[in-house]
Amino acid sequence: MEEATTTADGERDHSGIEWLELFFDLMGAAAVAVFVDGLLTGADLANLGIFLVLFSTGWFAWTLVVMYADLAAERTATRTIVAAMVLLGVMAATSPLHFTGRANAFAVAFIALRLMIAAGARSTGRRLVNDPMLLQAGSVTAPWLVSLWVAAPGKYWLWGLGVLVDMGVLAVRTGRRRRHPRANDRRLRRRLREWAGNEAVAVDADHLGERLELVWLILLGTIASTLVLDAARSDWDLPYVATVLAGFAILLLLFFLGFSGPPAQRPHNALGRRSPRIGLSIHLSTMLSIAFAAAGIGAAIAEPLAAVPLLLRVLLGLGLACYLLAVATARATDGAPARPLWPATGAAAAVCLSLVVLPVPGVAALGIGTLALAVALVSVRR
Repeated sequence: MEEATTTADGERDHSGIEWLELFFDLMGAAAVAVFVDGLLTGADLANLGIFLVLFSTGWFAWTLVVMYADLAAERTATRTIVAAMVLLGVMAATSPLHFTGRANAFAVAFIALRLMIAAGARSTGRRLVNDPMLLQAGSVTAPWLVSLWVAAPGKYWLWGLGVLVDMGVLAVRTGRRRRHPRANDRRLRRRLREWAGNEAVAVDADHLGERLELVWLILLGTIASTLVLDAARSDWDLPYVATVLAGFAILLLLFFLGFSGPPAQRPHNALGRRSPRIGLSIHLSTMLSIAFAAAGIGAAIAEPLAAVPLLLRVLLGLGLACYLLAVATARATDGAPARPLWPATGAAAAVCLSLVVLPVPGVAALGIGTLALAVALVSVRR
């Protein structure tokens, strides 16, 4: 059976849903702020593990909605996006980092969002040829369903298994060519018959790059919110002011590292043009790095002259170092000159990682981070 002809990306019109997508992104930012706050409230290894699962799950939920909107374009159902926004809000409000008794509500909201987006994608009359994530709503939810009857901490281990399954699908299946159905491959032949009447479309690189850009900016905004909120409710003295200013310097440097240089080589645009399994994987690591940095900055400004707790200092160092490496990887994989990029990036990442072993106070930790990011910025072409 012949496969539908791939439609050019330009034939889909995303202009009518730009504000709707931005409105949805605001709930994603709120979810990240809740997860980071939960980690700062009880910074230990157990809560860090839960944070990683919650953040990755929230990112997958956001990605599913982005890919649905990319597929549907002018056919996007407003009620689907609004319902997804409500479900993502429920996930944020039921974070077990704050109240463990709400954990099942978090799982139910994620399952509901996933099934709803899969159903919405099927109803568009289109299919993404290089992204099976939208259709993987059945088997991958099994760990989440089982977790409803399992007590903590086993529940969280099952959630982690679900995240690993999602990452495996993203890494192994996304971007692969559809294999030709064998005579005895009834399941694949049936799926092709179901898809025969649909338009086969590729990911819209420009739209995806824009969506990655917006959520990138919004997550950087969580650092700004942390700094401003803490400054508004704290007494000011010289060490405190110096620490907050260093935090703002880090925020500005993170922005310029991610958004300076030729537009075609800015990381979000480069990632939008890559295969989803490459571009989205790098994007996840970048967003997680920003969340780690936000947690570390929050801890540093809370005690400017006291040594930052080891775990939060590790998060700060790892967050800044991984951000540098992720940004450099995104630039280098899309044609940026690697010779001036990697030496400065490697040196800056090593300086950031030194925070892991240096028991320095908050003001010094942020000062070291500022210096390292400034060194890396020198290598970015204007």
